[in-house]
Amino acid sequence: MKNKILIAILAFLTVFIESCSDEIDIRDENQNSQLIIATKIRELSNKHINWNVQIKANDVDWSKVAAADVGAALTAYANDGSFYTVLGEASAASIKKYGELESTSQNNDTGNINNINTNSANDFDKFGYWHYQCIENVIKKPSSYLTNDVLDISKYYITTEGFLLENNVISQNDLEGFSMETAHQKLKYNSELFNKYGLTGGLEYQFKNGQIDELVFEVMKPYFTVMEHLVDVQEFVSYSEEAEKIIANSAIKEEHKGQILSTMATARYGVQYWDHLINQ
Repeated sequence: MKNKILIAILAFLTVFIESCSDEIDIRDENQNSQLIIATKIRELSNKHINWNVQIKANDVDWSKVAAADVGAALTAYANDGSFYTVLGEASAASIKKYGELESTSQNNDTGNINNINTNSANDFDKFGYWHYQCIENVIKKPSSYLTNDVLDISKYYITTEGFLLENNVISQNDLEGFSMETAHQKLKYNSELFNKYGLTGGLEYQFKNGQIDELVFEVMKPYFTVMEHLVDVQEFVSYSEEAEKIIANSAIKEEHKGQILSTMATARYGVQYWDHLINQ
């Protein structure tokens, strides 16, 4: 059972993109450069997909925690891009799913976030790091986030806001555009979307409905495909770091770079976090 759960976790949060082309220097984001990026990601991804493993949209437990996590991170950046909105909505998505698991109240350990290495090559690494610092708070002291013994997402947002302000991660200015009502609406949307279609299916739905740009879709589709088939945590981490380096060194638009790299950081931290939490 643990192996099945681990496979699900790895699958959901997995992010490999590319390692074989440090020499290619992409100077602009025209159609040709986008094609180069997408092609190289597909080629690398095909080398790392374990076709004997697949996480389906109706899978349960940790696969959905991870899927909600990564899917919401990608969506939130596309809609807003501000640090607190992305971090808040994405971590709330995984916390919501985490709170639905029967095993939640029985698990008193943590995912050991402080033992996960950062990636200095990714300027958006903080999205993953602080994302899981916030989740770690819930794992350590779930009672602080409960109302009538049920995980309260509004309380999670409020408590997390205070935690991030206290640690100088955000300022009051970062909260000006945040709406609790809108956050709940987006959380419900993301939860239903990725529960129904899974990671790649949800991504395709978003692209067809104009919610994400073509470049992001072409990069993240093979990325999510690997996530839905991967089984080895360390292989994933190494692959993700190479992928992040390729994207970081490219000259694609900052909005696309931020959306892709923040999602990859969330995935890389998440794979290690949940793997430690479940299989320590």
